[in-house]
Amino acid sequence: LEKFPAEHIIMEYSPGVPERNLKLKELMSTVKMLQDILHAGYTVVNIEDKDANHNPSLDGTLPPMDQVTLRNLAYDERDVKLISEQKLGCPMPEEWVGRFCGASTPEDLSPRSLRCMFGHNTNLWAARSPGLQTLGGRVGLLDLDDPPDKFFVTRTFRAGNEDHIYGMGWRRCFDMDPQWQVRHRCPCTNKDVCGAEEAMVLAASAAGRISSNYVLPSKHASRRML
Repeated sequence: LEKFPAEHIIMEYSPGVPERNLKLKELMSTVKMLQDILHAGYTVVNIEDKDANHNPSLDGTLPPMDQVTLRNLAYDERDVKLISEQKLGCPMPEEWVGRFCGASTPEDLSPRSLRCMFGHNTNLWAARSPGLQTLGGRVGLLDLDDPPDKFFVTRTFRAGNEDHIYGMGWRRCFDMDPQWQVRHRCPCTNKDVCGAEEAMVLAASAAGRISSNYVLPSKHASRRML
């Protein structure tokens, strides 16, 4: 980028490939690449599926897109290290054993990361001058400043004319079988099916016993870190 600076970079970002092939060095490289792009002065946004299919007129504007920040990527980096150490999702509360599988991607990843926003891959847009981009919030299903005892996703995302809540891996909560909702940080919609798990998770979260709820200290505050 120093020798051949580009105004805009649009890429398919696919950490799911090295994840499934257990290529941990390459997996970390995907995160480091985005950190290098941000350090080079680019603004990076996540092009969600609903935005990729957006078809504005030639004189129209693009929809707001969530920004990828260095603070988000710190969680991606931390999760890759946990995967490498075989510690993702660990330790698991005793009452979860036999109900939830440990070390699952994306379920045990940080909800403040970029990686939690998709199942296998996504599309990213890096711009040296963000004039064409319409910035929304920041990526992550939980906000970077949410408290560490928050577990369930409450943030809504606009798709068409409706607002939806998406769980881990960008799986829409409303369409999900209730038996999987809590595992994906989705609100339980059928208490007969997932009410007990919901109560269990809330208690464990309040006691600070959910490992993926970790919160990293904010460092080097700047426009791209916020």
